[in-house]
Amino acid sequence: MQVTEIKAKLSSNDINILKQSLSFVTWKLSVERLRSSRAETRATSILAVAGILAGFIIYFSKLIGSPGQSIWYILFTIYIISILFLLRSALSAIKALWALIGNELKPDLAFDLQELSKIDALREETTWKIWEYYELLKISNKRLFWTNRAQRNIYAVIVSFAFLGTGWFFLEQIPIQVPQCVVIFLIVLLSILAIFLDVVLERFGKKWH
Repeated sequence: MQVTEIKAKLSSNDINILKQSLSFVTWKLSVERLRSSRAETRATSILAVAGILAGFIIYFSKLIGSPGQSIWYILFTIYIISILFLLRSALSAIKALWALIGNELKPDLAFDLQELSKIDALREETTWKIWEYYELLKISNKRLFWTNRAQRNIYAVIVSFAFLGTGWFFLEQIPIQVPQCVVIFLIVLLSILAIFLDVVLERFGKKWH
């Protein structure tokens, strides 16, 4: 929202209404700052979890072995996909942390307020705090978008690891033969899922919207 548009809407000359408006805007601004801070904290935590899960990538690399049963190709595909999810999660978390505040109020506003009447000073402070709120809102939404994407990919990594652990166990204990057409179909399906997971869930998934 532009400053001129905000000023046009703050038309009241009642000092009590202006004080109440300023109090409300100040509260909303503090809530939005807290929201942005929480998104940053979540992104930092996800980045730490991604670092821990990277150790499992090394562990599973020792279980790969050489191609044998047809299911090996499916498990190897899941292994590669888990690396993709992990890298995408870490990158999204970093992007969330890169979303820094660009436009915010400076203390110099206090100098300008000294030259105004009480009503005009209240109106001016309220105007600029509303402007700052909308500027911060864009940053918060950007942070939350990337944080949610990082969190979603971390979940995908954990699910992939669960399949890998179970799959390698059965691969060593039980001979499993899967038709070649099924193997190809699953590899293609898993690859498509890995590439378009974020896009599909962000557009159609209620939980991740």
